[in-house]
Amino acid sequence: GYRKNGQKGKFTLTYTSINLLPGRDGRAMFDALLNGPKIKGSIPVKVRVARRYCAQGHQLLSDHDLAPKLRHWETSAEGWIIVVMNALPEKSLESTPESRISERVLRDIESALRLLHGKYFVFDLRRSYIIPFQRKGRDGRSEGGAMLVDFDWAGKDGVQRYPLGMNVDDKWPQGVQGGKIMKLDHDIAMLKMLRQNKM
Repeated sequence: GYRKNGQKGKFTLTYTSINLLPGRDGRAMFDALLNGPKIKGSIPVKVRVARRYCAQGHQLLSDHDLAPKLRHWETSAEGWIIVVMNALPEKSLESTPESRISERVLRDIESALRLLHGKYFVFDLRRSYIIPFQRKGRDGRSEGGAMLVDFDWAGKDGVQRYPLGMNVDDKWPQGVQGGKIMKLDHDIAMLKMLRQNKM
């Protein structure tokens, strides 16, 4: 049952996939169905298991509809962070690397960064962590937008470090390197590169 750091009450998870991140040291993810009180039917969710995960940053964006709804998170006795969130049907921007990002999507990315930076959280703003998403606008009509996913690397500005096993073939702003301190300026530089279609 889930008690703290998320939805209260007794819930069950029915796993519907094997590990979706095979070969990723210190990380795993599964598809599952969430059932419980006040839930009609089953809700498709993702279950993330990681050694590091900025659940506070995820919760902040989830509260503003800029990240998947965070259902629950906890740290196990063995030090694993377990996160349960709503699944998104859309694919990340990584699936369309050559296409320009729409202004509506960029606006949501900017809003997400503004919230994170306001609490001194840094993020890793790669295309693979940006999911285009259809949401209802103020007039009730569906409009394009985006959510940020994967908070494994996120953390506090000037404290969190980039993992040592970063892909050196990816395009990174100056100062971004495995083992180095993560800074708010790096996020801003990555956003600029996304605008220029350089990431």
